[in-house]
Amino acid sequence: MTNQQLNEIKDYLYQKLPKYLSHYYHVHSFDVDEIINETLYKCDLKYPAFRHESKTTTWAFGFAKYIAMNHFRKNIRYQKHIRIFEDQPAYSFDSPHQIMCRKQLFYDVRWAFHQLDFLQKQLIYYYVIKKTPRHKIYKHLNISRTYFDKLYHQAIYELKDKFIKKHYL
Repeated sequence: MTNQQLNEIKDYLYQKLPKYLSHYYHVHSFDVDEIINETLYKCDLKYPAFRHESKTTTWAFGFAKYIAMNHFRKNIRYQKHIRIFEDQPAYSFDSPHQIMCRKQLFYDVRWAFHQLDFLQKQLIYYYVIKKTPRHKIYKHLNISRTYFDKLYHQAIYELKDKFIKKHYL
């Protein structure tokens, strides 16, 4: 494959791919760059098998769509953050739409988390995310067990309340 063809594919992908991806996925610029670079690599690798029944840009865009789908399916950056509430089971999502919803859920839970008070954030962080035992948390924060329980349940309630208000009200 010549450099001119690769540049043509690269320009076409930078023009069309971000719009396509933003319709189906929650993307960042580094995701687009990563997908385009992998697409150019695959196109250069698979060019001898190209049958010339379509334009090279159309052929490359087909590669880019499958690479994007695999990229977002295998992208586990956000999977560890989904289990914020204790009673919520960890899910395994496969479709691109579900992955997009999962990322949006992560951003919304993170937004709700940042709306909490400092002490509530610490409780949620240490107890739910870091899985620190209760007795270490009360000693670290210098609070009683009953006050810990009260703050923890209040924080979970407020987190759920803020999340629900953002989505349904």
